[in-house]
Amino acid sequence: MPFSRINPRHARKFAEATGKLAKTDRVDAMMLARMGALLEPRTSTICNELQSALQELAAGRRNLTRDRTALLNCRQNLQVSLLKRLTRYRLRQIEAQIAAIDQAISELISTDESLSRKRTFWSASQVLERPRLRC
Repeated sequence: MPFSRINPRHARKFAEATGKLAKTDRVDAMMLARMGALLEPRTSTICNELQSALQELAAGRRNLTRDRTALLNCRQNLQVSLLKRLTRYRLRQIEAQIAAIDQAISELISTDESLSRKRTFWSASQVLERPRLRC
């Protein structure tokens, strides 16, 4: 079933602009229906399991990439050999985790026919670098 996400502040401003200031469920439902009919907001659909899994993996990969960048930046200022060694170990660990996530993404993409056709044009990491996977 398609749905739209509406900013509550925008919905309230719309209600105020139309002169309906009552705050009841019935009035809110009527205002949201009227707002949807007049403004025609962008509709979305509920994600399927594959899309949800890909979104979760992409978020995990983004977080690991952020961690890797932070460690690379901190590594430049380290002077204690123990900390340098631990940082190298952590960077190798992060790289292995990113590779594991990339592998999981590739496996998920190969299970879906429409995504595997697109995969010939994009690698898994290029797909993840796109702004956001949308449902």
